[in-house]
Amino acid sequence: MPPKNQIVAVFRARGHLIDSGLMSDALEAVQAAGAVYNVQRLDIGKHRTDESELDLEVISPNKKVYERVRADLMSLGLSEANAEDAVLTAVDLAGTAPEGFYSTTNLATEVRVGGTWFPVEKQRMDAVVVVGNGTARCVKLRDLQPGDQVVTGFAGIQVTAFTTRKLQESKFAFMQSGVSSERRLAAQVETVVAAWKQVRTDLPKVTSPLLMFRSAEDHVVDPSSGQIILTSVSSRDLTERILEHSFHVATLDNDAPMIFEESAEFVRRVTGP
Repeated sequence: MPPKNQIVAVFRARGHLIDSGLMSDALEAVQAAGAVYNVQRLDIGKHRTDESELDLEVISPNKKVYERVRADLMSLGLSEANAEDAVLTAVDLAGTAPEGFYSTTNLATEVRVGGTWFPVEKQRMDAVVVVGNGTARCVKLRDLQPGDQVVTGFAGIQVTAFTTRKLQESKFAFMQSGVSSERRLAAQVETVVAAWKQVRTDLPKVTSPLLMFRSAEDHVVDPSSGQIILTSVSSRDLTERILEHSFHVATLDNDAPMIFEESAEFVRRVTGP
C-alpha cells in the first residue's frame, strides 16, 4: 500500500526531447524537487526531423513536493496527462488577480474549458489567462477588470515545449539559462543564496542616493530583506516607500503609476543641477 500522502501523476511531452536537452532537464527537475520518476513510455523518432513522445510517471511523497515538481515540469513544457477543466475565478478588484492564479510563460498554452481545449491568445510571460466568449487570452495583471474569469491553479493547462535547437539557441535560449525564472531548481537556489552572502558583505559600499519601493504584503520577498538594505548601506540620501496596494510584481500592480512617477522625480532630483 502506498504512503498516505503520496501523489502519483503522469506528465507528457512531445518534440525533440533528447537533442534539445528537455528530457534530461525534466528528470533533473523531478529529482531536485524530492520526487522519483518512472519512464512509462518513450517513443523516439527514427529520423532527425521526427519528434519523440514521453510519458513520465512522477511519484511525490506529499502535496508540497507534487506542487513544486508540477510547476517545474510545466515551466519546461510538460503537461499533466489526466486533463481536467480549468478552474476559473472571477476578479473582484481591478488590477488584482485572484489568489492562486496561473502565471503564464512564453510557452504555447492551451486551456480546457467545458471539455474543449482553447489556445491561449497573445501568449506572454508573467500574465494571467482570462477566459470568456469562447476564447482564452493572456492579460497583464494591471489590465484585469472586475468580473474577468481568470484561470487559477494548474488544472486544465497544457503547454508545448520549444525543443528545436534553433529556438533554444535564439529567442528562447534564456529559458534554459541559470538566471531564468522558468527554472526553479535547487542548485539555482543555492547559487542565489551564495551570491546574496556576497551582496550583504558589499552593501556598505553603496553610498549613492537610494529610493527603495517595498510592498507591504509580498509573498516572495520577506520584509527583513528591506531592513537589511536600509541598515547596511552607507547612503545618506535614503528613502523607503511602502506600497499598500500591490504584491510582489509591483510595477504591474496598482501602485505602478506611483512607482514610475516617483522614480522619475527621484532621478531628476539627484541628477539635476
